[in-house]
This record gives sequence, C-alpha cells and structure tokens, in this order.
Amino acid sequence: MLKRGPDFLDSVSATGKVFMITGANSGVGMEVALFLAKKGATVHMVCRSAKRGAEARQSIIEQSSNSQVVLHVCDCGLEADVRSMWSAFAQTNTRLDGLVCNAGVLLNELTLTPEGVETTFACHLLFGTYLLGSLAMSLLEATAGSRVVAVSSGGMYNTKFPEWGVATAEKGTYSGNLAYAYAKRGQVLLCERWSLAHPSVRFVSTHPGWTATPAVDAAYGDQKKYLEPMRTPWEGAEGIAWLCVALPEELVQGAFYLDRKVEPKHIAGPFFTEGSFTKNTPLEVDAMMAKLETWGNGRRGETTAEEQGAAARKSALKESSAPIDIERFMGRWYVVAGIPTPLDRGAINSIEEYTWNAAKQHIDVSFRMQASPSAAQKEYIQRATISNAGTNTRWSITPRLAGVFLPVGFAYLVVDCDADYSSTIIGTPDRSILYVMTRTPHPDEAVVERLLDTCKRTGHDMSKVERITHEYAADGTTAAVQPQRMDVPRTLPGKPFDGPPRLCLATMSPSHNGGNAKRVLDAITAASSSSGKYATWFALFPRGASSPYYQWVEELKAELPDEQREQYASRRGWSAPFVWLELPDGTRRAIGGRDALCAWALAEFADVPAVVAAASAPLRYTDALASVAKPANATPPRYLDKVAPTPSQDEVTTAE
Repeated sequence: MLKRGPDFLDSVSATGKVFMITGANSGVGMEVALFLAKKGATVHMVCRSAKRGAEARQSIIEQSSNSQVVLHVCDCGLEADVRSMWSAFAQTNTRLDGLVCNAGVLLNELTLTPEGVETTFACHLLFGTYLLGSLAMSLLEATAGSRVVAVSSGGMYNTKFPEWGVATAEKGTYSGNLAYAYAKRGQVLLCERWSLAHPSVRFVSTHPGWTATPAVDAAYGDQKKYLEPMRTPWEGAEGIAWLCVALPEELVQGAFYLDRKVEPKHIAGPFFTEGSFTKNTPLEVDAMMAKLETWGNGRRGETTAEEQGAAARKSALKESSAPIDIERFMGRWYVVAGIPTPLDRGAINSIEEYTWNAAKQHIDVSFRMQASPSAAQKEYIQRATISNAGTNTRWSITPRLAGVFLPVGFAYLVVDCDADYSSTIIGTPDRSILYVMTRTPHPDEAVVERLLDTCKRTGHDMSKVERITHEYAADGTTAAVQPQRMDVPRTLPGKPFDGPPRLCLATMSPSHNGGNAKRVLDAITAASSSSGKYATWFALFPRGASSPYYQWVEELKAELPDEQREQYASRRGWSAPFVWLELPDGTRRAIGGRDALCAWALAEFADVPAVVAAASAPLRYTDALASVAKPANATPPRYLDKVAPTPSQDEVTTAE
C-alpha cells in the first residue's frame, strides 16, 4: 500500500528500460503500465481487445507525456497469438527488463479456447505465463537485473496444484473459482522452479489484494460486496510497480509478495500456520513442469516421463520382461548413479561384480566402494539365485555377514539392460534402492541422462538419486588423489564438452597466494554468470609438505600440451595456486600461478571493473585468512561425440 512521506517510487527512474505488461488496458495492469511510462520506460502493452488497448494506450501517453508506449494485440490464452506477438517483439527489441504476467479471466462456466484449452488455465498459466516467459527467457537472461512478476492471487491459498486433468478441467466437475485458484497456485510454483533454473533473472509472484477492477466486477457481480473493503486499482498495483523497479538484490527469488513484503505461500494449518494441505511434493511439481512444457509447445497428446512415473508408482516395480543372457550379464559394472543404501550413501568408486557359478547355479556378487578418497576400499559379498529362470531378470539376493550367508533373500530386479550389455538398471520392488550401472566408469553424459529418464518413467523418486564419481590411481582399483573440496568433477582430457571454456584453480589453504587468487576467481565467476564467457572451477587441498595437492598437480601437468609439459617439468612441487584452462575441444592450457592469473584476468576482463580491482589488489599475507567458501559456477560436464585435436604451438600460452 502507499506509504506516508517520501517514497522510493516517487524518485525512481526507469529511463532506458523496457517492460512488457499483459492485460494492460484496465485495472492493475493499466496502473502498472502508466506508472512505468511516467518513470520513462518503454512500455509494451499486451491486450486482447484492439479497441480497449488503443484507448488505454492513448490515455497512458497523455497522462505520462511518454510516447514510448507500444500496443500488442494478443489473446494470452492462445498459443498462436502469444507466439506471433513475441516474434514481432523480438524482431525489434534487444532487451527486456521486466515481464509482468497479469492477463487473466475468471469464468463461472467451463469455456474452451478456440485451441481447445480451458480458458482460465490457458490465459493465467499455460500460455500467458509459462509460454510467454519461456519465449522471453533468453532476452531476460541477456538483460542485467531483469525480473518476471507473475500476478497471482490470494485465491491460491485454497488449494495445491491438482493433477493435470483436474487443473485443465478435463476431469471432475468444473468450478470457476477453483480453476482460477489452480492456475494461480501454478504461477507460484512456476516462479519457484524458474528461480532455480535461471538464477540471473528474478522471479516473483504477487497478490494485489482484492481490488476493484473490471475483471472482478465481471467475475463476482453483486457478490463482490462480500469482498469489501476493496482496494483501488492503484492500491492493488503499487506493490507490483515496486517489484518492477526495485533493485534486483532486494527481491527474494521465488517469493510470494503482497505490498512489497514477502508473504507465506501456505496458511492451511491451525491458526493460519502453513500446514500441508496446499503443499505439492517435488514430484508433483516435476509433473506440472513437464506437462507445461508439452502442452505449451503444442504436444498435448504426449505422455511425459513424470506422468509415466506417477502411473508406475501405483504398483510395485517390475523386472524387465525381456530375457537376458546371464553369462553376458556377468562381469564388472560401474555404479554411476542411484538411490543408495545407508551403507554406501555418499560413496565413490562403487563397483558391482557378478560371477556365474554354473555348478551351483547361483551368482556370486561382490560390491566394492570407498566412503571417501582417503578411505580404504570396502567389499560386501552377496549371493543371488535366479527366480525367473529363462528370463533371468528377477533375483533373490542373500547378504553375507561375519562369513555366513543369512537365511533371507531380497528381491533384486534387472529393470533394464541395453541390447549390447553396456548399461543396466537394478532396483527393488519398493523403489528404495536403485543402481544405474555401465561397463565404463566414465560413460557419455547422454547415456546417463537416458538411463535416468528410464528411472523417472519407472517411478523412482529422482530427488533421492545420487551421482557416483569414479577416480582411480594407476593400479585401477584404489582412488586417485582427490581434493578435500571439489564441487563438480573436472572435464576429462581429450573429451570435447558442451559450454564455454573452464577457468580452473587448484590451491591449498591457508595460503596467501591461493586466497588472493581465489578472490580474483570469485570476481570472474560473478562477471561470467551474466556474460557466459567462462565457467569457473575450484579445488581445495589441505596445506602441508605432504599435501596431496603436489601429486595432484603433477598428474594434471601430464595433460598439458608437450611444450607446456616441458616448461613445467622443472617446477615439481608447484606452490599454490595452479591455474589452467580446460577448453571445449578437450585440450588444456596452463596459465600458471597467482601472478599469471592476475595478468591474464587484467587482459581478458579489462572492461569489468570488479575483476580489474581484484586482479590489481596488492598481495598481503593476511590473504591467507581470506574466505574461499564461495562456489565456482561450473556444472557437471556434458560431453560431445568428437575427438580433441592436438594443440598447435600458437594455442599454447606462456606461464609466469
């Protein structure tokens, strides 16, 4: 609501910024458009009615003395209209500072759009927010400080997001109020998910309060007296206007706002506590997002992995009906992902090995893993018998304890096996244990993604799935030297990967050189989060004469081009830090130590003040106490099916 005295909205300027507001010809949408126009912004009004839109546009221009107000005639409940409108906008605009998804209706009778979708759902959520936001995402991400404001409603407090058929009015008895509440709850959930997937853009949902607008008049008629006292359109719009122009760091990602304040998203418990009645599980939100993607892109007949998984969870997990050749299935399997047991949760180097005992007609099972890189390898011996001979995909497995096989058998299911026996999925009927395994410790990411998609379709809870890393020393059986902190794996040498080059830094702590270099890396991380010029990667080792850092760097140097290997050969026991580039073609290029990093950063980021300041800062011994807690921004590598070229001399730079 409006506050007494000086107010931020009185003095803020939006000159040079570009905003798009849907449903902008009346009510809170028009008030927000008028406010932004008065503040100097270029305002794009998206209106269903050409006549009412033109009248509202002219009124806004006259009141604001700003001619930069553009009308787009578009029904936000129609996929074709939204796509056509956005195509026209994108042809002439290179930035978008804010998208306000405000268009909507509340109908008392079930009404389908010409495209066959329930109107309330289509306008508020499916096309008016999800599709339009998806189309705008690349432009939003390219605009610093951008945000999406979804105008939801307090009506969403009445319900969680239901199953898709109910939300789209394909099932059940239609209620206009519930259809509205479902769509509004969906907007809140969508902003939560988008805030995680696109962190450079601010996503918020908001409730304008019960406001006297033409839409409320049409929906409630004489019944609106029960909503009194109602707000004026500007009183409802004031909080939305603030969300449009507030500094991005003031906005809480994924939050639900009313009058500039973050509000709870659930009040279904006793005394208006959150309760659980209106909360969706992560799997339910996964299913919603998957259906928005298919329906929002014209594939309404498609069954998603989430839908298949939801249907599968209604019964126990079944083994594969396709027979396997038990002898071909034997041998070593590397566990690359899964839902582990308490014994191997967080483990690395997990290996399952099967040996067929033809004489006794059972399978000898050995499971080996390490709790951490420095931990000893553990082995668990089990024995399995085949329960469905001929098909060979359902086993009864018996663990050994203190040298004795227990007189119990647990169901062990081969859920999937590739035709070439290169990968398999193992599970249990209750889906509490899952092992995704391949014949190689480092399969292509596309293979792992395909296997995990199968797990999703068979009903496994993907939020419980862990990725298992494999790093081995020369003997192939024990863990290679590993950092005490490494947020994501390095890229593999010689394997081209998707994405920008990776600027990598390894150091020990405490170290004044390492702490100073990490500050430079942090500045580059912040700069690259918006530019995408580099991904950053960081590894930390304990300090000491016997630190594994020294051996780790020696192994890393073996991956450098021949010229650089020779150059660095005399620097055995390289002091911290060591900095290098991992290039998308799979090759490496050393930068060197702290001084070389600073020189490189000053040249590469000469136009970024924060990086220049960090790289120019003098080295101090107190830098050894500097925090190295900030994460880098590299994500797990996605590999391409190409072979890395041999680096030429001019691709190799000189270290310090």
